[in-house]
Amino acid sequence: VALDVSTMNDHDRRVYDSILGLQCDADNPTPLVRLNRVIPFKHTQVYAKLEWFNPFGAVKDRVAANLLAD
Repeated sequence: VALDVSTMNDHDRRVYDSILGLQCDADNPTPLVRLNRVIPFKHTQVYAKLEWFNPFGAVKDRVAANLLAD
């Protein structure tokens, strides 16, 4: 899935290279982390959405985990 950053607001464009700098607050409800070590190709960027940092208690992460476990 290609991301069109020209149509994204500042919050949607916020990407982190490490989870160490993340804090859960109203400005940063569900951050993205770039997975450089998982996909080490320079021409490809893969992002993970960190649902467990979501302050609203999303259940999507549990659904995804169960889908992968099956």
